[in-house]
Amino acid sequence: MPSPLASLARASISSSIDYRPSLDEQATFTKITLTPDSGVLHPDGRRVFYPGSTINGTVTFYVASAIRAQHLKIILRSSERLEYGATGWGSNPPPTHVFAVKTHLWGLKHKEPNPNKWPRLEAGTYTYPFAIELPMVNYNMTYQNQSYQSFFSLQTAVVRATDSLPEYTDVYPIEFMPFIATSLHKEVHTEAKGVDHVMGEIIVPETGFLAGETASFQLRLTPNGPCTHNKIVSVQAKLKQIITIGYDGYYRMERNDISTTKATAPQSLPETLSMELCIPKTSLPSISYSSHLKILYQLYVTVHLKSNTLFRHKIKFAVPITVGTLGRGISPPRELLSYTDREVLCESGMRFKPRFLLNEQLCDEDNLPAYDECSPPTYQQALEA
Repeated sequence: MPSPLASLARASISSSIDYRPSLDEQATFTKITLTPDSGVLHPDGRRVFYPGSTINGTVTFYVASAIRAQHLKIILRSSERLEYGATGWGSNPPPTHVFAVKTHLWGLKHKEPNPNKWPRLEAGTYTYPFAIELPMVNYNMTYQNQSYQSFFSLQTAVVRATDSLPEYTDVYPIEFMPFIATSLHKEVHTEAKGVDHVMGEIIVPETGFLAGETASFQLRLTPNGPCTHNKIVSVQAKLKQIITIGYDGYYRMERNDISTTKATAPQSLPETLSMELCIPKTSLPSISYSSHLKILYQLYVTVHLKSNTLFRHKIKFAVPITVGTLGRGISPPRELLSYTDREVLCESGMRFKPRFLLNEQLCDEDNLPAYDECSPPTYQQALEA
């Protein structure tokens, strides 16, 4: 009978060791489905899950013809890894396992080598609801590029022989998003610079934004002495995303211009320019707590000047920008921790791992409590006690 877990893509694979399934049995498969109210819609349309979220859904087991098996289980796992080509063949890759928790939805609590003692499922459609509560921990967000991958996934598996591969597997990716403060209070950034006979001052009323918002700022240009030989050629602003991936002395940095805008160059000074720059809906949050991944943003504003020399001068401003996931003025929960915090790393139990929420109306004595894949409890000892 049921217990919980959930997520996004699907792949059906089946394999067996000493048992050759009939053609009818090859149509047997499992499918993970999330409920419509599970997760939160991101501005770019993705369904994401934050610390403390509950993943609700069902596992449907389609049985074409009667089968015997030890159990049907569901697993929620998180892993991160650097690609071997990025780290170099001579270096050891970092640990990929963040956590893996699982529970049984149907079947035996223990391993049973005798197939005659396996429970039997008749042909039909069986539905097992589940619910998983994520801890108040900022894990790494779901992300992938050519050098690094961090992912969450739900997976079902029907286990028969003790040493055989799981059968009728369905994999559902989960989009995890951390809690990142946007700005707890209004922070006005001002900065002044001068080149030759032109002074520039930038005023950015706010430096924290959500994906999809618009950054507004002003640029004041004033003459600083005679400027008959200087002319402003162009004024350009760009938002640059800086992604750094590192491990054991290896670093790879990517710089991407994700938004740009231009202003009409003033014909005379002084002049105050009001500019706006859109933060794309697909922007990733600023990340600084990860073991291997850092994501930063810089607002670059450049004023190009034409002088009487062979070289073109410019005034350049660089303003740090935060892209958060929490609304402006909202603080992260006090109990929120990072998965890289010592308290989390030193915890050997289930305190900082996702937990399965059992529906008392649907559960019975055959349900298996959630446990960590790396250190399962000794259920046989508990039964004998």
